[in-house]
Amino acid sequence: MLLHLFVESKVDKNAFKSKTASLGIIAGNLTSNPDIYYLTFSQFAVTNSFKITLANQYLNPSKGNALLLTKEILSESEELNAIKDVNMRNAIKDVTFNILDTYNSYSESEVFKTFMQEVAKFNQTEIVTKELTTAAQKALIAYNALPKYNTIAPYGPLYNAATADYVGSFIGLMGNHINFGYNFPELTGAITQIIARAPFYEKFLNPLHNGDIKKIIIDLRSNGGGAVVDARFISDRFITKNTVFAYQRTREGNGRFNYTPWVEAKTKPHNFGIPANIPIAILTDKGSASMSEITTLMLKSQGNQVVSIGDYSAGATAGLGTVDDFNGGTRDAIAGGKLTFYMPLLAMKDANGVVVEGVGIKPNIYVTPPTDEELYQMASPNFVDRVLNEAINYLSSK
Repeated sequence: MLLHLFVESKVDKNAFKSKTASLGIIAGNLTSNPDIYYLTFSQFAVTNSFKITLANQYLNPSKGNALLLTKEILSESEELNAIKDVNMRNAIKDVTFNILDTYNSYSESEVFKTFMQEVAKFNQTEIVTKELTTAAQKALIAYNALPKYNTIAPYGPLYNAATADYVGSFIGLMGNHINFGYNFPELTGAITQIIARAPFYEKFLNPLHNGDIKKIIIDLRSNGGGAVVDARFISDRFITKNTVFAYQRTREGNGRFNYTPWVEAKTKPHNFGIPANIPIAILTDKGSASMSEITTLMLKSQGNQVVSIGDYSAGATAGLGTVDDFNGGTRDAIAGGKLTFYMPLLAMKDANGVVVEGVGIKPNIYVTPPTDEELYQMASPNFVDRVLNEAINYLSSK
């Protein structure tokens, strides 16, 4: 079960909620304890689902790009010069010239320049502002207002049997010009990314970096892990100092004990993370595996302000891959599929040298797992989540 909040401590109505990529993310302040922020998601796929990545430049074609369309190319096209009626030829040429000019002038428009100014600010601060989202929306509106060159609408009655070949050729050339010359899809992709992903920044990353979040519960129960890159995008934002959080060793042969020496795994503060340490409660259970455990170890290395609450984690940080990865990584069914054989890519132990694999991370505050009766009651809006309750009580005292 992803989230079980007891009725007095539901996340406020302005919380960020999304099921993007089945992520099931919920974040916001608790209504009964507004100084406590709550964050949970079902898997570490946050980077791919919510990260905004913007280039420093858009619509900046390289010199000599063979896919750029010019009026000279159109004027010399066989299809245009094959139109016998001079008036019709000039008229359809003027229409296509105008379409080309309209697209080319977009990069010089005030709306585009304003958008790029806001992009530059975001790349410096990683703060999503109202100005950025407004500029993105206006830039998208302006783009959508450009002539629909690949439909017959802009050509009207000029599109006929005599001009069809030229129009068809123009559409193909214009498509290359827009998509591969100026690379408009890169721009529109960035704009739609901002619009779609802005709420995650506005409701979580912005206040976290600004120091508005004073206490936080990170609920990693039943989170089986996922992309390691999330350590850089999410986990690092709670890091304030460089320190060893674990030791790892990888496979270097097919033998049972063929591993490299233990290597330090260190934390690194994010450029736009928390400005100072805050009390953090991490909730874990037997379903907390892989990146959930790595994140737990990372955050607990930062000091006594971070505690883990709940049950032991899964003890599964080793990771799996293809048969050739690090001489291991297999997950093979044997005995007619009745048994599954695992050969992990690596092994991990915490900063104190305690092995995590197959054991799990011991919580600072142990709370017994829910009983069968409690599992049945979880569907009730009045269900009291003992682990969450323990975390709220702990943070309320800080």
